[in-house]
Amino acid sequence: MRSPWVLALVMALACVRPAFADDAAKQENIKRYLELVGVQSTLGRMVGPLTEQYMDTFRRVQPNATEEAQEAMRTILAREFGQGMPELIGQIGQVYGQIFNEEEIAAMVAFQQSPAGRKLQQTTPQLQRDMAQAAMEWGRNVAEKSGTLFLETYKPKE
Repeated sequence: MRSPWVLALVMALACVRPAFADDAAKQENIKRYLELVGVQSTLGRMVGPLTEQYMDTFRRVQPNATEEAQEAMRTILAREFGQGMPELIGQIGQVYGQIFNEEEIAAMVAFQQSPAGRKLQQTTPQLQRDMAQAAMEWGRNVAEKSGTLFLETYKPKE
């Protein structure tokens, strides 16, 4: 009597196993993609600013903290951010896995490995700097124009 149940279980597991294999391949592609786009180095560059942001909070919460205490906290924060990086990268990978399917991830990896993808990766810091500069200049121009329009059109109520 047990053999039909065993057969059903074996058949069910045979159907499930390829899904796990696909998931493992997808996870490997996500890991590869995150490596190609330099997620770890990008996050590594964020540790310093994040540490300082949390240090500002620490100083507000502990206004009487000595320099020694502040330095101890800074050291702990930097260490914990650094040691926690694999966990964060795993969470980022999960986000990618929820949004993109295996085929899309594979295409993203292929693009990053292409000449255009490598050029994009190499020039992204320059693009970001140039775009930030363009946005600052644009904002300054909008503010100047807005100030001029304000002076020309605003009449206080008497």
